[in-house]
Amino acid sequence: MGIPFESNSTYYTDSQNQAFLEIVNPFSNMSLYAIQIIYPVLPTIDGTEYDENPTFEVSDFLVWAKAFKEHLEEEDSFLYPMFNGMKQIATSVIHYGLIRNEHQWRQLVSLYMAHYLEILITAMKDEGNHVSLNAYNKDKDNHLEMAIGNITFEEFKSTIYGRMFWHLYQPFGKFAFWGVTI
Repeated sequence: MGIPFESNSTYYTDSQNQAFLEIVNPFSNMSLYAIQIIYPVLPTIDGTEYDENPTFEVSDFLVWAKAFKEHLEEEDSFLYPMFNGMKQIATSVIHYGLIRNEHQWRQLVSLYMAHYLEILITAMKDEGNHVSLNAYNKDKDNHLEMAIGNITFEEFKSTIYGRMFWHLYQPFGKFAFWGVTI
């Protein structure tokens, strides 16, 4: 057993239980009583079992985001290059090793992509005349609110697809996986 050394994971007992143990054990003055917590408490994801993400195609995306169907029917459409770029980003952000369910992973990737594609379409419309250098119409309120601050992932509440995504991803996204290779 050895002598326990005090550290962040070791706590020495100092209570009525300690006094009882000293009475019962005649050699109590020769021993130390300590409670030690051994890490890790939760199982770790080693990444060997889930090295590769499943394939993800346009048809998988359109199951959860049918509103984009007319924009993604052909490879010549204006939204198709953005879809391919967002597919690369979404599949690297949402790790399959974390979800471990292929259907739920496809749903989360689709909703994540739809959220950002919705924001990109709103920016491309330029309803507030931010890019066109025309005068801003103050009578029409057409801005997209994104809270920046201490609240994590508050921006997902700004679109319909973002709210659906965050409702499903919140149990996974609450934990900080930054810097962890999955």
